[in-house]
Amino acid sequence: MFRSSLILALAAAVLTACSSADASLAQAGGPTPSLPCSLPYGTQAALVSPAPGSLVVPSSDTPIVIAASRDLPKAVSVVVLEHNGTVAAHGRLERIPAPRAPRPDARYYRSRGLALRAGQHYTIALDNLGQNGCAPYAALAGAARFST
Repeated sequence: MFRSSLILALAAAVLTACSSADASLAQAGGPTPSLPCSLPYGTQAALVSPAPGSLVVPSSDTPIVIAASRDLPKAVSVVVLEHNGTVAAHGRLERIPAPRAPRPDARYYRSRGLALRAGQHYTIALDNLGQNGCAPYAALAGAARFST
């Protein structure tokens, strides 16, 4: 009896969490998520630019650069989240050449044209549009945060 009540309570909590994630994306005008985001097996991705932890990043047209240990699918895009989890910007990733001090065997991607607001704290994550969007988003390794 106690075990079935516990399972029912956990199921209700999971459904509530999923519906709140769906609602936050719908309000932001993003796609309706269908699955949790995941990168190809064994792939690690990290924020390169702006430097993680930066405090004074320009808010207009800030390019986001990500390093990945393997090629990312073309449907993967960058998501810029505000401190409360709301989607502030969503952008396509394009493959770029390695910067001056590349990480060994990394692939580099950039998203441009993301208009951010000044005086905000942002976290970068990845979305897979091939899954009709996903939630929660795929987190980047390390501190993928900066402030404008």
